[in-house]
Amino acid sequence: MDVRSSNLNWRGSLTPLNKRNIKGIALHHMAHETASIEEVHRWHLNRGWTGLGYNFWIDKEGHVYEGRGWHQGAHVRGHNQTTIGVGFQGDFQQNDSMTGAQVRAGANLIEHLFSQLGRKVECQH
Repeated sequence: MDVRSSNLNWRGSLTPLNKRNIKGIALHHMAHETASIEEVHRWHLNRGWTGLGYNFWIDKEGHVYEGRGWHQGAHVRGHNQTTIGVGFQGDFQQNDSMTGAQVRAGANLIEHLFSQLGRKVECQH
């Protein structure tokens, strides 16, 4: 699995996740057709967060980037210690749809995460 470095600068330190506590994978979209990982990172910094809230990010070309990686995310209030957040570039409630490359990359990433966890967990969207 090719996971690219995002080279994001974090405000403060990130808290490691305990893989044994992971119960699910939360799939998100940006509700913006073209926002890049860097733009979303800036939005989250402007909210006072440490930075990008997602553990992993998939762009429209199907490239997978490490966001927070195996550190606690900021993507589902009350569940960030027990879920992994995957952000997808695009707005899937409007006219935009997920690209085939994103679908394939998402499926591959989920299988990779399952193998890293040593088990399957629920995927939520």
